[in-house]
Amino acid sequence: MIRLFITSFAIFWGSQVLAQKTVDNLIESGNQKEELKDYKGALADFNNALLIEPNNSEVLYYCGFMKFQMEDYANALTDYDLAIASDTASVELFYCRGNTKFELKFFKEAISDYDRAILLDSTDRETYFNRAIAKYYIGQKESSCKDLHLALKYGDKDAEAVLKEFCY
Repeated sequence: MIRLFITSFAIFWGSQVLAQKTVDNLIESGNQKEELKDYKGALADFNNALLIEPNNSEVLYYCGFMKFQMEDYANALTDYDLAIASDTASVELFYCRGNTKFELKFFKEAISDYDRAILLDSTDRETYFNRAIAKYYIGQKESSCKDLHLALKYGDKDAEAVLKEFCY
């Protein structure tokens, strides 16, 4: 009885280790393809990783990012939603989902995601900049200008020119 348990445990543990190595290898391969701008090839690798670990928030993030790069915003949004469901502390996930909502012209929803990203990291210049643009599009000019000042404070080089255009 004990041997059967030990053997079963060893087989289970070995398959878990193998699955993780495979997922890690697929992520690495996908990232290499993404660097070469082979977004379809990268997405195929990430989708294969999802077959092994369907709720892996890192892999879901990469799937969303590839779909965003291919301008498949609706499906990118779905991937980001799934990733955030299992990882609510990722600045990058909220930032990217905000960018996706922005591209879909869901400006208020994008602002909510940027707000969440800023709660998690209050010094990210790109988030302030993008939130400023989204606020500008929905008529929140004063708040938009405040965000542009913060983006500039944290080192965003484009914020100064946009400040001049939007706020002065």
